[in-house]
Amino acid sequence: LLAAGGVTTALLWDQVGPLLGLTADSPAAPFLQDGDAAFALGTVDGYDDAVREYTRASAIAPEEPGVYASIARAEVYWAQMLAFQADDIDARLAAARAALNAATDEDATDNDEDEEPETEPTPADPALVGEAARIRAELQRHAERGKENAETALGLNDGHGPAEVAFASASRLLGDNEAAQ
Repeated sequence: LLAAGGVTTALLWDQVGPLLGLTADSPAAPFLQDGDAAFALGTVDGYDDAVREYTRASAIAPEEPGVYASIARAEVYWAQMLAFQADDIDARLAAARAALNAATDEDATDNDEDEEPETEPTPADPALVGEAARIRAELQRHAERGKENAETALGLNDGHGPAEVAFASASRLLGDNEAAQ
């Protein structure tokens, strides 16, 4: 679904560009089009390339809010993808904990009631816990960058629709539901 939106944006640039406040004759347009094509891939590499192209556009057209809204959008989608990955790992950890607890409970019923279990169960796979922490830190960085770029766009054009959406999404990902509304 996320990638489909990016593909649509890339294919319909003539209609989407003006919504971002950009026209085909803008000096930033080629970089934004390249960024949109990369964004449409919906992958880490695609988001990375999109941010790079959008950042180039911001150097050429620093007063165009659509440029910063595009950076914000790519950063937010990247952060959302990472949130899905972290949630997946959390679900795997929860399933492992539940299985471990069930096995521990079963062992406890097999022992005499006065006996303590021989060993304490390990809470989770340390590698998965570390990977989840790394992903969440990266998610935080991308969401913060998205929010900063959305704020820049809104500073240039208060009420810029795509920037407002990116700002709300970044705020939600950062756990600031009040700002997201």
